[in-house]
Amino acid sequence: MSWKNPSSWGKDIVNAAEGATSATVGWVDDTIIKPTANYTEDAYKDASKAATDAYNYSYSIASSVEATKEVVSKNITKSSEEFVKQGVNTATKEWKEGSKLAEDAYELGTEAAVKYGTEAYEWLEANACHLSLNFGLSTACVLYFTPKGPEDPSTYTTTAMSVAAAGATLIATSAAYYGAAVVISAGITPIIYEIPGVKGQISRSMLDACITNSVCNSLQCSALWCTPFGVGIAISTLLCPIIASLICDGILPAGYGMIRSADDTAVNNMFSANGNKQNIINRGTLENNCVAVRRVENKNYCQFMNNNSIWPIDNREVWDGSLVFSVPIDGYYTVATAVDNECSIFIDNNKILAFTDFKRTAQIKHWMVKGKHTVSWNAKNYKGKASSKNPAGLSLIIESDMDKVDISAAIKNGA
Repeated sequence: MSWKNPSSWGKDIVNAAEGATSATVGWVDDTIIKPTANYTEDAYKDASKAATDAYNYSYSIASSVEATKEVVSKNITKSSEEFVKQGVNTATKEWKEGSKLAEDAYELGTEAAVKYGTEAYEWLEANACHLSLNFGLSTACVLYFTPKGPEDPSTYTTTAMSVAAAGATLIATSAAYYGAAVVISAGITPIIYEIPGVKGQISRSMLDACITNSVCNSLQCSALWCTPFGVGIAISTLLCPIIASLICDGILPAGYGMIRSADDTAVNNMFSANGNKQNIINRGTLENNCVAVRRVENKNYCQFMNNNSIWPIDNREVWDGSLVFSVPIDGYYTVATAVDNECSIFIDNNKILAFTDFKRTAQIKHWMVKGKHTVSWNAKNYKGKASSKNPAGLSLIIESDMDKVDISAAIKNGA
């Protein structure tokens, strides 16, 4: 059976794949909608009776604690029911603990992700999406991540054992959960992304951010990530409902749509302490290829901002710019920014970051294929043109996730 070739899974799985694709109306964009109380009453409560657009549907769920709890609870139940059909025992203590983590993920708030490609969206469509997508997710977990039980180690998959080995080592040696989560999720995201109904409905960057943050916030239950059985339970009970809620309902736990800084606090002032990464774009690149700019420093800026911040010398209020660049190999590249006061960053016309802070950085891992790409930005200074009393600055860095040595070796081998 080839995971890359869904047609080899058999008729039932292919049918489920087609159902997931057709039922999932619209593409989940990387843009997060900020919920307001205006939508608490309307779209969600009316969704079961009349069509409402996907934007308002997701928005209304995210803005209501009651609605979020109801939707997430239903989604966890539906996911568990599908695993029962796959022969998984969902009555265990471990399964209940994992499901509780999925519920708790939304305690600090819920965000709505923009969903494009549909004029009308109903709860019935979201429900159909869950029915088919849950089949694909549960099938993948059983095939790749061994959630059925610890009784027979001979059933453990190499993927589950590999993730568990990484988890056991990293959790024992790392003081920062987030750094461990990044490594663990690297063994999970590529498989989840290939599931029909996932690929083609959500960007790889958004999926990676969602999985990484989900893993990070569950590492306090270290047993979930240190054995093959635990890995299977964690992915089945925690990741599957959150991913299904994102794709089918357009909601995710607050903060889960963005790759955070590496120190687990999201306020890391330094970007890339590892000097072995290949730099793609830095301050010098922008200085040499954009409009005339000057460097900007301020006592209130974080170190990353002071090291990299620039702004056009004409002190304009709004700076729209773009730059063509090349990446040497297919892979993840980290895009980082900080700004005084507001910016949106786009890669090949797709928004990947929106940020409003100069005291910390925002980072996201973005998948790019070998060759030329375009980065563009829209940056704005509040209260008018920049001045000594009202400074403005933009910091933008792009670098490889892979070490230079690994990139060179991959290129030598024909990548």
